[in-house]
Amino acid sequence: MFFTTSCSNFSFARSLVAGTTLLTTSVFGATLEIAIEGLDGPLLDNARAYLSIEQNRDLPDLTELRVRLLHERAADEIAQALRPFGHYRASVTSELATTPEGWRASYRVDPGPPLPITEADVRVLGPGADDPAFTEELKQLRLGIGKPLVHADYERTKQRLQRLAAERGYFDARFSVHEITIDLERYQAAIRLHLDAGVRYRFGATRFDQQALDDQLLQKYVPYRQGDPFEGSDLLDLQSALLDSDYFKDVRIVPRSEQAVEQSIPVDVELTPVSPHRYTFGLGYGTDTGARISAGWEWRRINPEGHRFKSELAVSEIRNSLSANYSIPIKNPRTDRLVFTAEHSEEETDTSFSRLTTLGAAIERAKTAWRQTWSVKLQREISEVAGVRQATDLILPGVVWQRVWATDRLDVRNGHRLLIDLHGGSEALGSDISFLQTRIAGKHIFSPWEAGRLIGRWDLGHTAGADIGELPASQRFFAGGDQSVRGYRYQSLGPTDAGGNVIGGISLAVASIEYEHRFKGRWSGALFYDIGYAFDDPGEPVSRGAGFGLRWRTAIGLLRVDLAQALDRDGNPWRLHLVIGPDL
Repeated sequence: MFFTTSCSNFSFARSLVAGTTLLTTSVFGATLEIAIEGLDGPLLDNARAYLSIEQNRDLPDLTELRVRLLHERAADEIAQALRPFGHYRASVTSELATTPEGWRASYRVDPGPPLPITEADVRVLGPGADDPAFTEELKQLRLGIGKPLVHADYERTKQRLQRLAAERGYFDARFSVHEITIDLERYQAAIRLHLDAGVRYRFGATRFDQQALDDQLLQKYVPYRQGDPFEGSDLLDLQSALLDSDYFKDVRIVPRSEQAVEQSIPVDVELTPVSPHRYTFGLGYGTDTGARISAGWEWRRINPEGHRFKSELAVSEIRNSLSANYSIPIKNPRTDRLVFTAEHSEEETDTSFSRLTTLGAAIERAKTAWRQTWSVKLQREISEVAGVRQATDLILPGVVWQRVWATDRLDVRNGHRLLIDLHGGSEALGSDISFLQTRIAGKHIFSPWEAGRLIGRWDLGHTAGADIGELPASQRFFAGGDQSVRGYRYQSLGPTDAGGNVIGGISLAVASIEYEHRFKGRWSGALFYDIGYAFDDPGEPVSRGAGFGLRWRTAIGLLRVDLAQALDRDGNPWRLHLVIGPDL
């Protein structure tokens, strides 16, 4: 590779005085070119960094004598620059010549063969020798026999071993041997690096500095027990858990190694609580709901036991609701809570009307990556479908399982979502009707290439034990809308009565396939095809919709604008769909 740079601002003038004396001065306007051949990448960068002639070329008072002195050093400096990369037999041919513009310094470099490592004695001594983390780290070393000696790899190895020792609680770890022996006659290198890890420290007491919550509750967030081997990742886990709890706005964790007693380290946790009250307001629009507005109040810390209260008022063109819930952290406050709920809502669509009052209690738990909710609800509903009005009282035990596979739910490259909902009522338990309803829904996102995403969505449901006429509106299945079959109005698809009025079905089947292509920054285009129906008889005709859309990635999720055609309606009318929210 050939590299050249140029610089103006100086020239050289010569004057002969008294026969043999060379006087040196600076003359502005000439240039100095520096050319290096035979090197590239990091070797070239390091050679340039070592070259004094490169570093001094912009000096305003640089003279011809100074240039020649710097040029004479250049060969040795380039050779020195290549040694950290294992090249100890570099040869450099240099030339300094005048040009019409000034001077040209040329260096032709043969880096020679890299110095091979013939001995690599890298080990961990003491109790740490049996630690699987050190064993795995030693397998990843770049200092193996036969590999070239690169000094940066040696230093990185030392740093990685020191960092791992600190993360694993070997606070007394020291290098008892750390040396590189270079034999230039045999042209080989030997590395000896011995880390004496010492004894692994253990967790002592975890002490919380705060007045907001009961210490007994906070101890349930600690992912380790006193006496467990020290692990730095456990402290990061504790910090994340306390921040995610929404009780604290700042968490500072300090292991006090200087206070260790018999290799037991106390841990101090300094907590800054959030404001106990939070107020929220929201505005939005969706083609299913129309314009909507919401306001909420959350009391995030009612008492030292960590109880919370939250209420929300939501108003839209088709649905109004007022809800409240009271939650209590239980066995594992990071994932488990007992929740009491109350809600009153009214919803009126083109096909039904529902006024619903609900009281409920639920236990929410996270089992591995699954989140499950066991609940029981007391529900009174006054509904009207196709002119038939009914009042229904239900006691609904149920369970919901949910799981999301994704690292970023706002902008998913590859991910999945699955929901399973099982609930029902029994006349033996006080409900007006007996039934069992199951619903399973999923969404899957794949990125076959950088700019494209394939998105699949499906939704299946079935109700057993009751006729459609017995079910209130909230327990019937309808299809159509932004998240169902696009091209059709919200909940406009389903079985009809003798007068052609949609009355809903006891079963549901919806599927969708979409291709999205990013064409500029946050903007993407999409093509999609939806199919599905709510039904009583699987033989009933399905409804299909297809179209195209525009996507814009925002801080709160994807804004989706779709134009969909109803393929099974007379005239194949088009319908606009607008929705915003996360992918999963």
